[in-house]
Amino acid sequence: MSRYLGLRSLAMLYRFTWTVYAIADAVGPVLMCRAFDATGSYSAFFTKLALATFLIAALMLLMPATSRRPQSVGPRLLHQHRRPLGLAFTAW
Repeated sequence: MSRYLGLRSLAMLYRFTWTVYAIADAVGPVLMCRAFDATGSYSAFFTKLALATFLIAALMLLMPATSRRPQSVGPRLLHQHRRPLGLAFTAW
């Protein structure tokens, strides 16, 4: 996600993503109950969900490739943030 919209917007994208997950978690069971009550089966609703999932996956495959390569954290940066083993538990 950060390759398309930048690292500065990554936190906002995470908030948006988890908000959508929470809404789907609340609305999903209600929709499933209504679909079962209307048709007597879950198969029609699951078929529509599967088709929507495949359509979204196909649209994601059509997204243009990014021109930037992902930035990797070098070993030098990893060692700068590591505490010595003896100091790791002094805050407790």
